Amino acid sequence: MSNYLAEDLEAFIAGTDDIKRGIDSGDSELVIRGDLVIQKVLGRKPQFTSQKEFDVLMESDTLFLL
Repeated sequence: MSNYLAEDLEAFIAGTDDIKRGIDSGDSELVIRGDLVIQKVLGRKPQFTSQKEFDVLMESDTLFLL
């Protein structure tokens, strides 16, 4: 069990690091990649996996869930 938690923690930290680097550099793809890693750790299914998919979602009538 502790190996599982350690792997989750490492992935979560890697995801937050990607998000921080993406914000600092203005790279939305890096922010999205970090978010995807965290969502996977939390067992969530993402609504988008790239900036292009996000743009399509924002232009659609699909409900955006946080």
